Amino acid sequence: NLSKTSTLKILYGRAFRAPTPSDSYTQYGSFETHDSGRTYHSHFMHLPNTGLKPVRSHHAEFNLEKQFSDNLVLSIDGYYTYLSGLYAFADDNTSTGIYNNRFNGIPVDFIQVFINSDRQKNFGGSFQLKWKKSFPGFSASSHLSLSYVNGLKEQGLAEDEETTKDMQLDFISPVMIHLGSDIKAGKFSFSPRLLIMGKQHIAGIGDTTRNIIQRQTIAGYALLNVAFRYQLSSRATLFANVINALDQRYRSVSFNMDLTKKETELYHGQPQDPIRIMTGINFNF
Repeated sequence: NLSKTSTLKILYGRAFRAPTPSDSYTQYGSFETHDSGRTYHSHFMHLPNTGLKPVRSHHAEFNLEKQFSDNLVLSIDGYYTYLSGLYAFADDNTSTGIYNNRFNGIPVDFIQVFINSDRQKNFGGSFQLKWKKSFPGFSASSHLSLSYVNGLKEQGLAEDEETTKDMQLDFISPVMIHLGSDIKAGKFSFSPRLLIMGKQHIAGIGDTTRNIIQRQTIAGYALLNVAFRYQLSSRATLFANVINALDQRYRSVSFNMDLTKKETELYHGQPQDPIRIMTGINFNF
């Protein structure tokens, strides 16, 4: 504790994740025959690599919390994570050399395996304010947070093995804002939650001329969810939940998106639900 109203935490840790059976033993592909089953051939197969090693992680984090009063608290935190030995697809001939273009004696044109190859750096932080206030018959608590997350994907097990530029991460939105309140007045309660998400990074490659390869992006969105409750009696409560109250038409990131490909739900984002309202009565027996 820095003081009675201030707390600072500094954390560091190391960990590893052993390869799952799926990572080590997954196989897929197909065979074909042109002589009624006397001989077989395959153009492509993904085959097991039982020599996969664990992914290793180094993580550092700090958190600073300041209590200005019983009703107002500020917290700031930041983190940095370094991952090594990430799994990547590779040509068996130029990596492990396990299969030599054959599987159970059957020739295969191209054999793909998982190997420990890439590294990744994740870093970011957040700023959060918490406020609460109470009066006779009324109470309110609110929070506001601004978060930032980013990172780099690096090729090769070490810096001196890199043959390509570092790359931005996909499946992230670097900037997000959360705002929420819980308000209660007598038998009535009201809880709005607002999420503002910035541009979303996708898998498709954008600008390759900079020092870091840039990902393509799709638009962010503002999502407002609201919950209402009214206590009818000691056993019955009337409720209503409104999802996407602003009726936003927005898309989220999906696997392997690339804006240069034909426009489909997969390549240009997954459309999400429009406004949705659920209401009812809860009974406690």
